[in-house]
Amino acid sequence: MTKFDMEESKRLKEHGIMVAAEKRPELLRIARTIAKEIAVSQGTVTADDVAEELRDRALGEMGPAMAAVFKSRDFEWTGLRVMSKQVSNHGRELKVWTTRKQGTDQC
Repeated sequence: MTKFDMEESKRLKEHGIMVAAEKRPELLRIARTIAKEIAVSQGTVTADDVAEELRDRALGEMGPAMAAVFKSRDFEWTGLRVMSKQVSNHGRELKVWTTRKQGTDQC
């Protein structure tokens, strides 16, 4: 029987992201730095942008830990979404992020 419970679903999602991120802390730190660099130079950044730069620098793939990159006070969601260009993502929607303006204190 299929269970429908939005709060449990969210909790399990966040737990999975945390576990994945804990396994690759150094790569997560590098990916956040890359995301900031891209957002500053382009104005916005997506997970695809970060993944592409990690690949170009031969640093590996984030996998599920990619979801943790933007879980930082350094980023804020623009309210926009784009479709992923990665074939393996099957056109999944990605949030478009920007760097948080100094003085704001939201997470």
